[in-house]
Amino acid sequence: MNATSQSDADTETDPSQEIAIENTSDVVAWLRDRDASCPICMYNLRDAPTAFCPECGAALTLSITSPNLQHGAWTLATSSFAMALGFDFVTLTLMVGIAILDGGGVPPQIITVMITLAFLAILSGAGLLSLIKDRRVFQRRPQRSQMHLAIGVFLGVFLLHAFGGFVIFVLLAGL
Repeated sequence: MNATSQSDADTETDPSQEIAIENTSDVVAWLRDRDASCPICMYNLRDAPTAFCPECGAALTLSITSPNLQHGAWTLATSSFAMALGFDFVTLTLMVGIAILDGGGVPPQIITVMITLAFLAILSGAGLLSLIKDRRVFQRRPQRSQMHLAIGVFLGVFLLHAFGGFVIFVLLAGL
């Protein structure tokens, strides 16, 4: 490779860098004469000279978003299922481990408790997988509808587990 070819290769720009440069000029142009806060430190970015916050250095981009993509409702719904699944799985695992280590016969009430926990874990896992699979359907709903659904999931998981806990309590009280 001769010197001219090498210098041409060095000056070629990566297409992604060109996009970043274009976006930088778009950000700077958009911020000109506009009050906008940095999403990280809340610094007023009016007339910012670059696409980085002068206060905290955070990179800035322009984007189109939707109010339907708020994460609060999604987090509430998925974490309700995930925490229930985790609790059920850990409790069931401990009970099975104790039953194995005990080596003796397991009373029928304990087996019923294990089956109840397994059933709750399966329902929680199915709910979580269904919610993840249909995430786009969830996000297409209006914000208010998303929050109502998430609160319904939270309350449903709570009530189902409260009922399961009551059944377990009644079974264990008979021992």
